Amino acid sequence: MSAVEIKAHRKRIDEAQAELEELEELIAKKEKLKRVLPALERELEEMLENADEEEEQGEEEPEQEVEQKVVEEVPQVAAPPPVEEPKVELTPEQQIQKKIKALNKKLQQIEALKAKGGDLDADAKAKLGKEKLIRKQIEALKKGEDPPADESELPPKPAAHEMTESEKMVLPGDATEREKRLKALRKKMTQIVALKEQGGTRDKDAQDKINGERLVAREIEALESGATHFEIGPPTQHEKHEAYLEQKHDLERKIKAITKKLSSINDHKGKAELSGHEQSKVENEASLKKEKHELERKLGDLNRQDQLRMSDRLGDESLKAHVEEKSQRASGKKGR
Repeated sequence: MSAVEIKAHRKRIDEAQAELEELEELIAKKEKLKRVLPALERELEEMLENADEEEEQGEEEPEQEVEQKVVEEVPQVAAPPPVEEPKVELTPEQQIQKKIKALNKKLQQIEALKAKGGDLDADAKAKLGKEKLIRKQIEALKKGEDPPADESELPPKPAAHEMTESEKMVLPGDATEREKRLKALRKKMTQIVALKEQGGTRDKDAQDKINGERLVAREIEALESGATHFEIGPPTQHEKHEAYLEQKHDLERKIKAITKKLSSINDHKGKAELSGHEQSKVENEASLKKEKHELERKLGDLNRQDQLRMSDRLGDESLKAHVEEKSQRASGKKGR
């Protein structure tokens, strides 16, 4: 079953749950009306009886007295005191179901906004931004837990390359806005490619841009295809392998560069006299060896992670056990 079918099935369950809650509320209202109705009927009977008595008294007066009687203003009949409806106390379970029902209505509004597509105003965008919080609140209520009050109580949103579940991204509907967005994304992709080719040590901002490459590429593809939205979720096996190769080649380039520097230092150490620049390189040998060792360790860990991923994909338990054994041996050597 696809993610879309699962999502549609969940939606049908939520709608059925909402309808069931409405029926339960109607049943509770019916019981309340059954209790109130007899009191209202008794009051109506009393009012009719009083009206009949007043009419009979008026008919018994002689015609002469009626003619001589001064017409006076008929006094206002005081309205009967309001009947206080008995308050229906909801059980804790009913209170939870009431909250879930209200949250489900908000989700239905959000789904309608997603289906509408196109340009959204600030209020609509704010509603879309609350979807994850609302779903977490419903999930917590169903488990009997305290729901998160706001986004600050949610776990941090994973980066695009770390996502483990699909998330729908709405695209602009206006043609001008789409072209503007596409132009900005292509420029961003050019920057990412340049950063990757540059190599070397990257700061956090540069690495975040490279990590977002998959999201940028999918959004460009969706805009070019004319789609109104696209889904970003877990990386495919191909994307995972591409990411592994990229990290592997980057580490190998760095190791190769340090190895070249160490070789040059060995040549300098064979000289009788060294210049200040050469002496500085020789003194940096220990630091370079330490850096090379750390890079080789990272490369070994990366290769083992890729082998574990491959063993999981192939269902090869023997290969997985072999890789884990090698990892344990490597950890033991590091500890010593």
